[in-house]
Amino acid sequence: MMRLRPKLGSVEEEPKDKLRTMVVQHLTKAI
Repeated sequence: MMRLRPKLGSVEEEPKDKLRTMVVQHLTKAI
């Protein structure tokens, strides 16, 4: 599995990474 948390301070992030991060945060909030 890929890294759960994106590298801190990484400016160039893949849209997928951002989207996945948002989803992870949303799921975390749901729990």
